[in-house]
Amino acid sequence: MVDPGDVTPNGGNESDGGNVLPSWLTDNAGTLKDFAKNPAGFLRKFIIGSFIAGLGWLLRPIFDAIQLVFLGSEPSTFAAPGEVLGLADLPVALAGLFGDAVGSTVRVALEAVASIIGSVVPQGSGPLGGLVLTVVFVVLAVAAVRIGVPLLRAGLEAVPVVGGPLSTLLGKL
Repeated sequence: MVDPGDVTPNGGNESDGGNVLPSWLTDNAGTLKDFAKNPAGFLRKFIIGSFIAGLGWLLRPIFDAIQLVFLGSEPSTFAAPGEVLGLADLPVALAGLFGDAVGSTVRVALEAVASIIGSVVPQGSGPLGGLVLTVVFVVLAVAAVRIGVPLLRAGLEAVPVVGGPLSTLLGKL
C-alpha cells in the first residue's frame, strides 16, 4: 500500500517508480487519515459542523430583522440622516424634533434665573453672602415646584391616551 506521505509535489510516487495518484487523494490525505482513525467521530464532527453552519445561514435573516427593528439600518449611529430608524433611535429623533423648541425655551428660562440670582446675590463674599444665596435657591426651588408641577400636569393632559393617567399618577406623588 502506498503511503500518501511519500507523494512528491508533482504527483509522482518515489517508492513505486512514479505512479501518479489523483490530486483529490493527495489534497485530502489528512482528512482521509482522520476518517480512517475514527469514522464515527469524523462523521459526527462533519454533521454537527454542517448543522451549525446551516442553522447560522437560516437564522441570519432573523437576526438581521431584529437588528433592524431595534437598532435601525445604521446601528453604530443614532438617528443618522437617511437611516431607517429603529426603536433605539426614537428617543434621539424625538429629542431632535422637540429639542429645538423646548431647548430654546429652557435656555431662556435658565438665563432669566441666572440674571435673578446675579441681581439678588451680593457680588462680594460678605458674611451674609451664603445665607442670601441659600434663601434665593430655596425661593427659586419652591417657585419651580409651584409653577413647574402644574405646567407639567397640563402638558401631560395634552398627550392623547396616556396623558390623563400619567397626570393622575403625578398628582398622587
